[in-house]
Amino acid sequence: GVDFSRSVVVVIDVLRATSVITYALANGAKALWPVSTTDEAFELRNKLLAQGLSPNTIILGGERNADIISGFDLGNSPQAYTHERVGGRTVVLTTTNGTLALGNAHGARHLLSASLLNAQVVSQRTIQLAQAEDLSIVLLCSGNYGQPTLEDSLCAAVMARDIEFMLGADNVCYLSDHAIGTRMMAEAYTPNSVEWFRMARHYNKLISKGYGTDVQVCLQQANTLGVVPIRCANGYLV
Repeated sequence: GVDFSRSVVVVIDVLRATSVITYALANGAKALWPVSTTDEAFELRNKLLAQGLSPNTIILGGERNADIISGFDLGNSPQAYTHERVGGRTVVLTTTNGTLALGNAHGARHLLSASLLNAQVVSQRTIQLAQAEDLSIVLLCSGNYGQPTLEDSLCAAVMARDIEFMLGADNVCYLSDHAIGTRMMAEAYTPNSVEWFRMARHYNKLISKGYGTDVQVCLQQANTLGVVPIRCANGYLV
């Protein structure tokens, strides 16, 4: 119910949806469609096939309860979205939290996604978009089943710090109280330190299910990818 029509909204789901989006586009995916449900994913694939795309150019990716969905090509592991697998292809992605958040922000004037992998370049683009149209900036943390997560809050904190720094002393950056509190996390954070997340609930769930490599990729490669996923006029991310 939030009005995002005068906002640049950046959706964050570090573990793992927006990290997957970053990887897929960095590795040459032609387009990435985020959808909220499994049924929507199959329906969109059928629609794209009816529009003339061949079956081997469409990748279904996503997870439920952290695991790959039955009948899908890929799960929610960033490193699976290699150039060989997704280069030049259209990815349809549905996840428990991240793509749901992207759907909830559909009314945004501009909609982007960020992870620790690309936080800095997304911050730069966000400022450009906001200043060009005098828009507010919303850093929307996906969380996990409606609850905040440490990794998403930390990514937002790093971005808030970077945005303040990039704007410089000549531009006033008004932070909400929540943003101020989250921003303080950035001062305590040691970049690329997985130890920082050892007590985090979602982190531990992924470790227990055997996704330790995913955790390492998402949390230990800060600002290594230069892609800025942004929604185009047709609704997909490029």
